Amino acid sequence: DDLAVWVDNARLLAPFAFLAIYVAVVLLSLPGPIFVTLAGGFLFGALPGMVLSLSGATIGATIVLLVVRTALGNFLRRRGGNFVKRMEYGFKKNAFNYLLAMRLIPLFPFGMVTLSAAILGIRVKTFIAATLLGSCPAALVLSMAGAGLDDLLESEDGFSVTSIFSPQLIAAMIGLVTLALSPICYKFF
Repeated sequence: DDLAVWVDNARLLAPFAFLAIYVAVVLLSLPGPIFVTLAGGFLFGALPGMVLSLSGATIGATIVLLVVRTALGNFLRRRGGNFVKRMEYGFKKNAFNYLLAMRLIPLFPFGMVTLSAAILGIRVKTFIAATLLGSCPAALVLSMAGAGLDDLLESEDGFSVTSIFSPQLIAAMIGLVTLALSPICYKFF
């Protein structure tokens, strides 16, 4: 409640603070972007939370891409071994589609995909476009779940079966199941 009140009172400072926190989580490769995205939906609503989360993830990942590419690229490429070689083939074939698929399917860790793209010299425009598009479904679903949790907690019915099965939470649950099943479908096809 205190955080929600602060967000309401802080006006423009709140989204910028959230964005800075999200960028820091990505830059430091901290576990928890999922929880930060949920918090974005909880604090700002589904669509604003999604936009803020996508922005934070993309800005943070782009900074990592540029830093790794300029400072550590050759060293990490030599140390990457077969993992990097396998990814290199896919990136050379069609960088945008390959990166898009890796962002869409939550089988591949966000940070590892970013490092691989940096090591293999993916163009910044391609990286940003694929990261935004590929991260959008997960950001939307998680932000919807966060907003649904906010609605659930503020419901006059309290914590009941009726309030759990609100349209927003049902849509978020379906989205989460779809995201969870996407790696299985990817491996199958």
